[in-house]
Order: sequence, then C-alpha cells, then structure tokens
Amino acid sequence: MLLRARSRALPLSLRYFHDGVVISAVHKHELYLSEAVEAGKEVYREIREQKEDGTRTLWELVAESPWEEALLRNGARFHRASEGSMVRFTWRIPIPAKTGNDQQ
Repeated sequence: MLLRARSRALPLSLRYFHDGVVISAVHKHELYLSEAVEAGKEVYREIREQKEDGTRTLWELVAESPWEEALLRNGARFHRASEGSMVRFTWRIPIPAKTGNDQQ
C-alpha cells in the first residue's frame, strides 16, 4: 500500500493484522476516510480533514496490487476517542474474503 501525502504532514499509523488493516491519526479537526475512488489505473481512498472553510485531502492510500484494491473497496468501521484537546480517529478495514481464484 502506497501512502501519498497530499497536504501538510499528519502522523498516520497503518497496521496490518490477520483479519484487517487499522489506520489511525490524531488531529484537532474532524477527519474522515473516503469511499474507494477509481481514477485511471489507480484505486485509492483519501483521508480528509473537515473544517469550517471546507475539506482538504491529507493522505491518499493507494492500492499497489489487485488484493489491495479489493481491500480498499471493503467497508471500513470507524471509531473516535478524545485525547485531551485532540481526537484519535481510527478506521478498520477487514481483509477481503478469499475465494478459490484469489492469489496474494
């Protein structure tokens, strides 16, 4: 998975587990994870910042294989937790179910 910064640096955590991928970030403004976007030959999701004056893309998570494309197309679960004046935003994307034709 390619992580492409689109704006100022925002620390981002991307962790792979046996049953899913967990993405988390701590920020003072509202963050959200876009649905999967297909543009040209790329499939990606964006982490966006929501502020009073509009939205801004901070990161793109870009698939580098068909398996990662399937992963990014899966639905994500969302959790937020306050950490003082900041908020931790966490998304969990489950690993795609394997079929007889899948190869990693």
